Amino acid sequence: MDVRQLTSFAVLAQELHFGRAAARLHLAQPALSQQIRQLEKELGSTLFLRSTRRVELTEAGELLLGRARAVLALLDRAADEQARLAQGRLGTVGIGFIGTATYDVLPGVARRLRATLPDLRLDLRGEMLTPELVAGVLDFSLDVALMRPPMDPTGLRLVPLRTEPLVAALRADDPRAVAVAPPVPQPVAASPGPQSAGAPPVPRAVAAPPDPPTAAPDSHAADATPARDSHAADATPARDSHAAHATPAPGPHAGVAALDLGDLADEPFIAHPSRRKSSMHQSMLDACHAAGFDPREIIEVRETSTLVTFVAAGLGVALVPASVRSLGIDGVAYVPLAGAAPTVELVMATREGDTSPGVRRVADVIEEYVRAAA
Repeated sequence: MDVRQLTSFAVLAQELHFGRAAARLHLAQPALSQQIRQLEKELGSTLFLRSTRRVELTEAGELLLGRARAVLALLDRAADEQARLAQGRLGTVGIGFIGTATYDVLPGVARRLRATLPDLRLDLRGEMLTPELVAGVLDFSLDVALMRPPMDPTGLRLVPLRTEPLVAALRADDPRAVAVAPPVPQPVAASPGPQSAGAPPVPRAVAAPPDPPTAAPDSHAADATPARDSHAADATPARDSHAAHATPAPGPHAGVAALDLGDLADEPFIAHPSRRKSSMHQSMLDACHAAGFDPREIIEVRETSTLVTFVAAGLGVALVPASVRSLGIDGVAYVPLAGAAPTVELVMATREGDTSPGVRRVADVIEEYVRAAA
């Protein structure tokens, strides 16, 4: 078995078509077929099932594919490192991000790394699921991954970065969403009285209207003209009524009062894939179960942006990390959950025992940046 055979095998396993694979490899189709037959003969296993209509990997082929990709990735990395050393460059660091971190962490991290390590080449990959990130770090196609804690951390060094609450994502015009001021980094209540979207919120208790400075406003309001009464009714503690009947303004920054998760028991839920493909799927199921129900319908999507877009389209509701607000998709309200809200962790993974100076420097910069921004 040689590198040429492994490369041909990996390309054919991806294309599952001898003609397309041969074209990519710049080989004649008979030459590719001969390489695959020779590899199968050396291994004593059938790697592909062939028919006139399709080509499929066998179980032996699936097993070899994982090993072949790891070997080829290591060889590519070795060649790249040698070339960069010869040219006086430092090499490449591959960094992968889960969906939410793609939007609220990747841009800032990329800017910080460019400023701190300008000679380092970054291979950035976003909107990946945790199992894909784990596999990427372990097979050397990635060096650093920002993800949820994996079910099996074997071979990984994990560094906790932040913990954030899950919030309910609803359509912005859902009657269960009450419009208040845009969220800010510190949890605060809505400011008293009607307020423009750009006005800063005042940290007061939501349930109680602001205390009047003196008793004079009551007397003044009683003697006011009808026009004055109407104005006062709009600008004084009648805000409770105003808040109860307001329609949330569409937008990714709509903040809303706390919601009992059990109130969503009859809704379809939109979630990342199940079957060990996404830890967020299990987090959603655990939160619903703790609230006393199991979702009656689950719509699975891969990308976080698609998940939130489906919510905006009215296809269902979702439980998402609070940082999903950073996507900036219109028509969605993010509702804090009542009581002790479930949380999710963001961790950084590198290979256990990895001594690459570039990887260590990148990991240090990421850790400092994310913790400072949390």
